[in-house]
Amino acid sequence: MDPWTQILDRIWYYLEEGPASAAVTQAIPPANRGKYGPEQIEPAVPTNSTQPVLIVDQTGGDLDLNYSPRYLRAREEFQITLWADTLALSQVNDLRLKVLAALEAGLPNLGLDTVLEIKFHTGQMTLALDKVERDADGRLMQWRWDLRKARQRAVLLELNVTFLIDRTSLST
Repeated sequence: MDPWTQILDRIWYYLEEGPASAAVTQAIPPANRGKYGPEQIEPAVPTNSTQPVLIVDQTGGDLDLNYSPRYLRAREEFQITLWADTLALSQVNDLRLKVLAALEAGLPNLGLDTVLEIKFHTGQMTLALDKVERDADGRLMQWRWDLRKARQRAVLLELNVTFLIDRTSLST
Protein backbone atom coordinates (compact mmCIF):
# COMPACT_ATOMS: atom_id res chain seq x y z
CA MET A 1 0.00 0.00 0.00
CA ASP A 2 1.25 3.49 -0.79
CA PRO A 3 2.36 5.69 2.14
CA TRP A 4 -0.32 8.36 1.64
CA THR A 5 -3.14 5.82 1.93
CA GLN A 6 -1.44 4.23 4.95
CA ILE A 7 -1.41 7.58 6.72
CA LEU A 8 -5.02 8.35 5.75
CA ASP A 9 -6.15 4.94 7.02
CA ARG A 10 -4.29 5.47 10.30
CA ILE A 11 -5.90 8.90 10.79
CA TRP A 12 -9.35 7.30 10.43
CA TYR A 13 -8.32 4.48 12.75
CA TYR A 14 -7.43 6.96 15.50
CA LEU A 15 -10.67 8.91 14.95
CA GLU A 16 -12.94 5.85 15.01
CA GLU A 17 -11.19 2.99 16.81
CA GLY A 18 -8.15 4.38 18.60
CA PRO A 19 -7.60 4.68 22.35
CA ALA A 20 -9.21 8.15 22.57
CA SER A 21 -11.81 7.85 19.79
CA ALA A 22 -14.92 7.43 21.97
CA ALA A 23 -15.59 11.17 22.22
CA VAL A 24 -15.40 11.55 18.42
CA THR A 25 -17.61 8.56 17.68
CA GLN A 26 -20.20 9.75 20.21
CA ALA A 27 -20.25 13.30 18.82
CA ILE A 28 -20.31 12.52 15.10
CA PRO A 29 -22.71 9.91 13.68
CA PRO A 30 -21.12 7.31 11.34
CA ALA A 31 -23.15 8.58 8.39
CA ASN A 32 -21.69 12.06 8.90
CA ARG A 33 -18.06 10.91 8.69
CA GLY A 34 -16.97 11.57 5.13
CA LYS A 35 -14.51 9.05 3.78
CA TYR A 36 -13.10 8.78 0.30
CA GLY A 37 -12.85 5.08 -0.48
CA PRO A 38 -10.88 3.38 -3.26
CA GLU A 39 -13.86 3.48 -5.63
CA GLN A 40 -15.49 6.60 -4.21
CA ILE A 41 -15.02 10.03 -5.74
CA GLU A 42 -17.16 11.76 -3.12
CA PRO A 43 -18.04 10.83 0.44
CA ALA A 44 -21.59 9.80 1.16
CA VAL A 45 -23.95 12.67 1.75
CA PRO A 46 -24.43 13.23 5.51
CA THR A 47 -27.77 11.95 6.68
CA ASN A 48 -28.50 14.93 8.90
CA SER A 49 -26.94 18.35 8.37
CA THR A 50 -28.06 19.44 11.82
CA GLN A 51 -25.54 17.03 13.38
CA PRO A 52 -21.76 17.46 13.35
CA VAL A 53 -19.92 16.39 10.20
CA LEU A 54 -16.32 15.20 9.87
CA ILE A 55 -14.44 14.87 6.57
CA VAL A 56 -10.79 13.88 6.19
CA ASP A 57 -9.17 14.69 2.88
CA GLN A 58 -5.69 14.69 1.41
CA THR A 59 -4.91 18.12 0.01
CA GLY A 60 -1.41 17.86 -1.43
CA GLY A 61 2.16 18.53 -0.51
CA ASP A 62 5.58 18.26 -2.04
CA LEU A 63 8.30 15.74 -2.86
CA ASP A 64 12.04 16.32 -2.54
CA LEU A 65 13.53 14.03 -5.17
CA ASN A 66 17.07 15.02 -4.17
CA TYR A 67 16.78 14.28 -0.45
CA SER A 68 19.26 11.40 -0.48
CA PRO A 69 20.40 8.58 -2.75
CA ARG A 70 18.15 6.16 -0.84
CA TYR A 71 15.07 8.24 0.01
CA LEU A 72 12.63 10.78 -1.36
CA ARG A 73 11.28 13.21 1.24
CA ALA A 74 7.53 13.77 1.11
CA ARG A 75 5.45 16.36 2.92
CA GLU A 76 1.70 15.90 2.69
CA GLU A 77 -1.20 17.84 4.14
CA PHE A 78 -4.28 16.03 5.37
CA GLN A 79 -7.24 18.33 5.95
CA ILE A 80 -9.76 17.50 8.65
CA THR A 81 -12.96 19.50 8.23
CA LEU A 82 -15.47 19.74 11.06
CA TRP A 83 -18.94 21.20 10.86
CA ALA A 84 -20.56 21.85 14.22
CA ASP A 85 -24.31 21.60 14.61
CA THR A 86 -24.47 25.17 15.89
CA LEU A 87 -22.91 28.59 15.46
CA ALA A 88 -21.58 28.48 19.03
CA LEU A 89 -17.80 28.71 19.05
CA SER A 90 -17.67 26.59 22.19
CA GLN A 91 -19.23 23.66 20.30
CA VAL A 92 -16.82 23.76 17.36
CA ASN A 93 -13.89 24.18 19.76
CA ASP A 94 -15.12 21.16 21.73
CA LEU A 95 -15.27 19.08 18.53
CA ARG A 96 -11.80 20.28 17.57
CA LEU A 97 -10.45 19.23 20.96
CA LYS A 98 -12.04 15.77 20.66
CA VAL A 99 -10.46 15.22 17.25
CA LEU A 100 -7.07 16.45 18.42
CA ALA A 101 -7.21 14.19 21.49
CA ALA A 102 -8.11 11.16 19.36
CA LEU A 103 -5.24 11.78 16.96
CA GLU A 104 -2.69 12.74 19.61
CA ALA A 105 -3.35 9.50 21.51
CA GLY A 106 -1.82 7.54 18.64
CA LEU A 107 0.84 9.84 17.27
CA PRO A 108 3.55 9.62 16.10
CA ASN A 109 2.58 6.17 14.76
CA LEU A 110 1.05 6.81 11.34
CA GLY A 111 1.64 3.36 9.93
CA LEU A 112 5.08 4.20 8.56
CA ASP A 113 8.46 3.83 10.21
CA THR A 114 9.89 6.74 8.21
CA VAL A 115 7.82 9.63 9.58
CA LEU A 116 10.11 12.58 10.29
CA GLU A 117 7.69 15.24 11.52
CA ILE A 118 4.03 15.81 12.29
CA LYS A 119 2.56 19.29 12.64
CA PHE A 120 -0.97 20.50 13.29
CA HIS A 121 -2.30 23.77 12.00
CA THR A 122 -5.77 25.19 12.50
CA GLY A 123 -7.10 26.66 9.31
CA GLN A 124 -9.96 29.03 8.84
CA MET A 125 -12.89 28.92 11.22
CA THR A 126 -15.97 30.23 9.50
CA LEU A 127 -19.67 29.83 9.08
CA ALA A 128 -20.22 26.53 7.30
CA LEU A 129 -22.20 28.24 4.57
CA ASP A 130 -19.22 30.44 3.72
CA LYS A 131 -16.91 27.43 3.44
CA VAL A 132 -19.32 25.47 1.31
CA GLU A 133 -19.88 28.35 -1.06
CA ARG A 134 -16.11 28.57 -1.61
CA ASP A 135 -15.68 24.81 -2.06
CA ALA A 136 -14.14 25.03 -5.53
CA ASP A 137 -14.27 21.37 -6.42
CA GLY A 138 -17.98 21.11 -5.60
CA ARG A 139 -17.76 17.95 -3.50
CA LEU A 140 -20.35 19.22 -1.09
CA MET A 141 -22.90 20.47 -3.59
CA GLN A 142 -25.27 17.59 -2.87
CA TRP A 143 -26.13 18.86 0.55
CA ARG A 144 -25.60 22.61 0.26
CA TRP A 145 -29.31 23.22 0.50
CA ASP A 146 -29.49 21.48 3.88
CA LEU A 147 -26.56 23.56 5.10
CA ARG A 148 -28.33 26.74 4.03
CA LYS A 149 -31.22 25.81 6.30
CA ALA A 150 -28.90 24.80 9.15
CA ARG A 151 -26.91 27.22 11.26
CA GLN A 152 -23.45 25.72 11.53
CA ARG A 153 -19.84 26.71 11.98
CA ALA A 154 -16.87 24.98 10.35
CA VAL A 155 -13.21 24.64 11.24
CA LEU A 156 -10.31 23.16 9.32
CA LEU A 157 -7.52 21.22 11.00
CA GLU A 158 -4.47 20.62 8.90
CA LEU A 159 -2.16 17.73 9.70
CA ASN A 160 1.18 18.10 7.92
CA VAL A 161 3.21 14.89 7.80
CA THR A 162 6.78 14.69 6.57
CA PHE A 163 8.03 11.20 5.77
CA LEU A 164 10.57 9.34 3.68
CA ILE A 165 9.87 7.05 0.73
CA ASP A 166 12.50 4.39 0.10
CA ARG A 167 13.53 4.50 -3.56
CA THR A 168 13.51 0.68 -3.69
CA SER A 169 9.73 0.75 -3.05
CA LEU A 170 9.24 2.70 -6.28
CA SER A 171 10.12 -0.30 -8.39
CA THR A 172 7.67 -2.72 -6.76
